[in-house]
Amino acid sequence: MQVSAADIYQDWLDATGEIIMSGDMSDLPRHVALPYLHKSPDMRVLIETPEDLRQGHESYATALRANGVKELVRLVAHAEFLGENHIQGYHTIYPLRNGKLSLPRFKSRIVLQRHGTDWKQAEVETVLRHSDWPISLLRVDEDRALPRGPNEPDARSGPVEPLAIYQSFLDRLSQANMANDVKSYAALCHLPLTSHTRVDDTVFETEESLGAVVACIHEYMVENGIDEFRRDAEDATFLSATQLCGYHVARFFSKGEERLEPIRSRMILERKGRDWRVRSVTNSIRNANFPKTKPVAVSDLITHREIQKRTKQWPNSL
Repeated sequence: MQVSAADIYQDWLDATGEIIMSGDMSDLPRHVALPYLHKSPDMRVLIETPEDLRQGHESYATALRANGVKELVRLVAHAEFLGENHIQGYHTIYPLRNGKLSLPRFKSRIVLQRHGTDWKQAEVETVLRHSDWPISLLRVDEDRALPRGPNEPDARSGPVEPLAIYQSFLDRLSQANMANDVKSYAALCHLPLTSHTRVDDTVFETEESLGAVVACIHEYMVENGIDEFRRDAEDATFLSATQLCGYHVARFFSKGEERLEPIRSRMILERKGRDWRVRSVTNSIRNANFPKTKPVAVSDLITHREIQKRTKQWPNSL
């Protein structure tokens, strides 16, 4: 007999609730897929690393205990399958002490993703108010409703895997670069587009400003005799009904041989209708003033959460 979405969801809530209240987060990665999108009324944050995952939930558990919470009861209200590999559920959280509410009850929504025989958290939205990660202060508006989702089909309910969507998008972007075609490149971008490196951040608001990026990459290829530029997708996951996060490596070839240092990147794509467009890109380069200067590659990629710390007043790319 097939297990219902509600039963799977409730089992997941029970298992992770015990982990949170125990204070030992070592088993939490078994139940959470990285990266995932965490949304509250005051912020959106992309959790990418095990360290950020651990710190966030340890801080949450500490805040619960500081408010006298001894037991965390989370009860499913509704859950449904979004295709074969995703479940979306809604639940209510009851923070209890001696059987009575220590904090007001509040609602959350979680999307679970199938990983083999396991189900892991892939998105969470809560009415719990907090403006930073890790969560250090709990503010609860009792019975505050969760916001309505986008009035578009959920990408997770379709048959196409996110990695295939991402690679197809990257191929079109690379073709625009090879053709030095600003219009085609700009058609794949959501404006304003935020661009980030190890050392600085840029907002592109017009097609004309994107032309500087296309020109910089083209000049870089010409100067180094590059006849093939490609982006190879490494990983991709749906962040929400209309968003995707992908990681890739950009490679430069001359006569079939790789000539330049590869550049690792992360892109956040958003779907409008049938089209996917990039709204945020982070590149593993260390030079300032890109694209006014040629890229200098480094091995590590700054996390999106680190970027948010230094660009708090910027357009939210999530």
